[in-house]
Amino acid sequence: LVLLQYVIEVNSATCACATLQVHVRSGAGTKYPILGSLAQSKCLTYEGNQVTANGYKWAHVTYNGKTGYVATNWLHFKTCSVTTQCACTTTSLHVRSGSSTSHSIIGTLQPGHCAPFLGDKVTNGGLEWAHLDFDHTNGWAAAKYLTFKNGCSSSTNT
Repeated sequence: LVLLQYVIEVNSATCACATLQVHVRSGAGTKYPILGSLAQSKCLTYEGNQVTANGYKWAHVTYNGKTGYVATNWLHFKTCSVTTQCACTTTSLHVRSGSSTSHSIIGTLQPGHCAPFLGDKVTNGGLEWAHLDFDHTNGWAAAKYLTFKNGCSSSTNT
């Protein structure tokens, strides 16, 4: 009998969560380019400061490893968990809404890319599944196609 201890560091952070779909901008204000969109109820790591511009308060967030800003009118803040481990793949790997092949595909993790590992693994249908933060959405991927490393941000190239 071999017992393995699997330790993952999980820290508490403050997250900024969208109350409706909002733009994430490269700077505080509407004059800055849009980096992307944050869907309703999805969250980003809040970096702890706000800037006033264009009549709005803008929250400083991390978006796909980059500095971003979102107008606070369409955010709520909450405590969330942030992992220091990353799950990386060398092949195209489907990420699913649950821990089996019967769950819908929510996206594909491309070769050489990583996603934050949320610390859970389950076995289902003969496969071990890893719980990931895939583009700020809870997702599951077959663990046998992943390698795990320390230090991560969403969609990080390895």
